[in-house]
Amino acid sequence: MAKQQSSPYNSFVSGSSKLFPTERYNYVDTSVDMVENVNKQIDESKADFKEHIQQVIDINNQYYTNQQNNLNKLIGLIPKAAQLAKFAQQKSEINATYAPFFAQDGEFKLAKDNAELTADEDASNIQYLETGAVTSQLEETSPTPESIEYLRAFSNSTKLSSSNKTLATHFARQIPMFFEQMSKEESIIFPSGRRGLISTAENYNERVYASIALYRDLLQHAQYDLGLSERHLKKYVMPSILQAHNLSLNKYVQNQQALIIEETRSRQKDELFDAMAEDNPGEGLANWIKKYHGYHKFSWATGRKEAFTMLGELIKEDKLKVQDIDELKGSIIMGNDGQPHLIEEYWGDDPHFSELDKIVNNARKDVAQANELDRELKEAEFKDTELGKIREGNLPPDDSYLENLQTQHIAAFGKKADWIDDYLTKQDIKDEDIEKELSRRYLNSEILKPADLDGITDLEMRIKWKKRIQEGGMTQDQITNRDKWLDGQVTVYTEDETLDKARTNPLWIAVRQQATDVFNAKYRAERNAGQTHEVAYSLAQQETAKIIKGGTLDTFPILERDEKRANDLQQAALAVSKDRNIIFSSQPLQGEELPLKEALTYYQTGRGNIPEYYRRLASFYKNITPYELLKHRLVTTGVLKDSDVESLPERQLSPEQQDLLLNKTSPARTLRSFASDDGEALNNLVAVSSYETPEELTNALRDNAERNNQYSGWDISLVNIDPDLLEEHNQVVGEQSPFANLNTMLPGVATAYVEDTYNV
Repeated sequence: MAKQQSSPYNSFVSGSSKLFPTERYNYVDTSVDMVENVNKQIDESKADFKEHIQQVIDINNQYYTNQQNNLNKLIGLIPKAAQLAKFAQQKSEINATYAPFFAQDGEFKLAKDNAELTADEDASNIQYLETGAVTSQLEETSPTPESIEYLRAFSNSTKLSSSNKTLATHFARQIPMFFEQMSKEESIIFPSGRRGLISTAENYNERVYASIALYRDLLQHAQYDLGLSERHLKKYVMPSILQAHNLSLNKYVQNQQALIIEETRSRQKDELFDAMAEDNPGEGLANWIKKYHGYHKFSWATGRKEAFTMLGELIKEDKLKVQDIDELKGSIIMGNDGQPHLIEEYWGDDPHFSELDKIVNNARKDVAQANELDRELKEAEFKDTELGKIREGNLPPDDSYLENLQTQHIAAFGKKADWIDDYLTKQDIKDEDIEKELSRRYLNSEILKPADLDGITDLEMRIKWKKRIQEGGMTQDQITNRDKWLDGQVTVYTEDETLDKARTNPLWIAVRQQATDVFNAKYRAERNAGQTHEVAYSLAQQETAKIIKGGTLDTFPILERDEKRANDLQQAALAVSKDRNIIFSSQPLQGEELPLKEALTYYQTGRGNIPEYYRRLASFYKNITPYELLKHRLVTTGVLKDSDVESLPERQLSPEQQDLLLNKTSPARTLRSFASDDGEALNNLVAVSSYETPEELTNALRDNAERNNQYSGWDISLVNIDPDLLEEHNQVVGEQSPFANLNTMLPGVATAYVEDTYNV
């Protein structure tokens, strides 16, 4: 038996990558084998169909390209030049055969042809019945070589007819998918010579032409690649193609109509927008409605509805503002009664006008929300800017600067800034207390931020900690990882089974606590040496692991407590708590000998610090500073003579002034303390100063305040009001807070205050 040729369809569904099956160009042997299980192949070939259609798109794109250029590339895709001519001939044949069916009466012509085909099939069916009867008789007789060949031929014919029909119907079902794929990728040469996708058709005729071209290529593929006959294509494929073709054209017409309507409406809305810019927007609106009266089917109600709807859209598009609609409502138009009317009153009852009102009100809310958001952003920017200035300087601002800043904030945003009040509160915290917390975090290798230094007034202390901020440190996550690593290292060293069990082991506790100090000390030392976090962390791990293994951390160091020093201070504090007058004793209190020596050094040289002894005892008195107590004890015990110790002139002032001058003193706080003074206290200070007049002292304080601000990084100056004018101002406004004194304000704040007070 001769070897059967594989069918083009079988070759295709088996995954062949050939653009054109070899059998299509084998003009010697053109037999087709369609006897395999086509239904199974169809179920498995959906992806292959899509891939093969892509190949059809590619070859046709190249064909159309070469129509405009040369055929060299296409010749490279098709094995022989003769095949190229055959390809072009096939296109011509397909067009001649199927083009009539795309004409206006195409469906009628197709129905007529299929009726003739049906008649032929009926005749064939009669012959088939007769042949089937003969076959049936042969099946009942003894086999002979002739009867076997007759039965084989009948069986193959039956299978071939069935498989072709199945293939054709399946192909027809895929038409929409094929067309969509080809529409996106296959280009067409339009009658004008322009090349492009079907979506680039410039009119209905081009759309029809492009659609027929794509379906023609599908038919060519079905007939010459898949081997479907003209009869099968007409009967099973063409109806589906015509249906899809007509639906596509109807959709195209509908889309074009919608596009034209949309463009027309867009143009009308632009005209309405322009009308709103007229001197009388109401008249512009009325003229617009009149202009398109016919377009709105001569219905005034429809015209108003469309106008109000468009105005709402223009509001939502942010082309018109709420103020524009407010102006429109207040416009006057001539009504149908020939009388002038306010639009808001004339059309106020129109339901679509009410809908416009809702849109406008929502827009008002949106504007308010946007304004609030803008205010919040500006307020945040104000905070970031001012805090940045504060934290960049070596010295923090004094109270007057912050209070003037608060005045600016109130003027700009209508409310006080909590962060300014918070900063003022931090200014009241002792520098020593702030430093204690900073030291704890620093020793734990934590990251410090500029905000952590808020409230420090001591210049040297602030500079020291700003440098440490620059060193960097570890984040909380990094500290957590450090602690986990230390837990693991120590647990391995102590050979405990679990971490929970290890934490009850005295050896583990001793090693673990001290290992943290070792790690932090090494880490900080390396950061101080300019190493990155990664390098410092690694070196700290190496050093700590080495020391742990060395066993030097197995026990805590034994330190002796200064029992006498602690007991002396405790007894002295107890004595003061029982008798406040004990500080007037001429004899040293218990354990006071050493603190007195330290106090003398501090008073005479300024070196060192106020002994903790006097800080502790001063805490029992509301109105005595540690420094005053130190001097008092130096005199009462006879270490110094009373004449050798200068009294604090601040004690001659009011309690409020004393607080300003003795608590975190600064030039600005000093200046502000005399803002509302009657002059007596200032004269007392002049008497003990190097200045001859209160004016000289005041000017010196102002100069010091300005220099302090500049040194801190703020280029600001205080105002200087003529005394006579200031007195006149005070008579007008009456008694004022020290913070409202013009001479303590920044120039901009003072100007705004005067303008607001005198309405100028």
